[in-house]
Amino acid sequence: LFELRVIRPLGLAVNIIFNIARRIKWFFLIFAVFLVSFTHSLLYVLHTRRYRPCEGKEACKEIDYPSSYPTDFSKALGVTYFFLAGRYDPVDNTFDNGPTSFRFMMIIFYFCTSIILLNVLIALMNDAFNASEREGKTAYWRLVSEVLAEMEMLYNKDAGNNDGYSEYIYYCATDEEVREFESRFMSHAESSKEAHEVIHKTQSRILEDVKAVGEAVRSSSQQVIEGFKAHAGDPDGKMKEPTETRAHVKHPCCGQVEQELTQLKELVNNLVLHLQANNPAS
Repeated sequence: LFELRVIRPLGLAVNIIFNIARRIKWFFLIFAVFLVSFTHSLLYVLHTRRYRPCEGKEACKEIDYPSSYPTDFSKALGVTYFFLAGRYDPVDNTFDNGPTSFRFMMIIFYFCTSIILLNVLIALMNDAFNASEREGKTAYWRLVSEVLAEMEMLYNKDAGNNDGYSEYIYYCATDEEVREFESRFMSHAESSKEAHEVIHKTQSRILEDVKAVGEAVRSSSQQVIEGFKAHAGDPDGKMKEPTETRAHVKHPCCGQVEQELTQLKELVNNLVLHLQANNPAS
């Protein structure tokens, strides 16, 4: 069956089966944990005997075993598994004569396995089937390439001999497939063009905003510098050297503010140059 996957209908079916098996492998681990846990719990509920020191082992062997649920763990595991198919024959009389804890345990088992886990399994299989169906064509050609590679590896010829190994593999598409590919390609190209236009407009708008911010920062910084210079006693823009007879000196915060404003202007200029380099059309 695995080697016949080069046949298109059979190959698609094999691909679906393998995808479903890969998708639900962890589900089976969780299901096995549930099955083993409930089997152990049922063994404990149904086959735990009361301690009677006055009676021998053979005398009380069958006293506290009202059901035919197996005492062997491997057999009990199989019986618990077939509970999912509705086979409750081993515990039919236990529903009437067994303890209340057994009925409560069976309610929990039915809800967790038959309702929750089996529906989760169906949902996972449905999701894997839909994904395999969407990727059917690609998966089929991948399977064909794997078979060709295996044939080339097993074929008794040198790998460099082009008589036995084709240099190219040609794929012949029908008119419908060509039209479908062209329509898909054109729609993708149009969407890409629209995306580029949106990006270009966004970059231009950001560049204009940054330029406006830069101009505002330059004018504001110039006003602040002029204000500090005027406050320091230099309205003409020429800082005077301090003398022994001049009591008015430069404000101590003026140099720090000028340095910070200079750094801010450099950052804005670098940002503008970077945006212009990335968007030369603007």
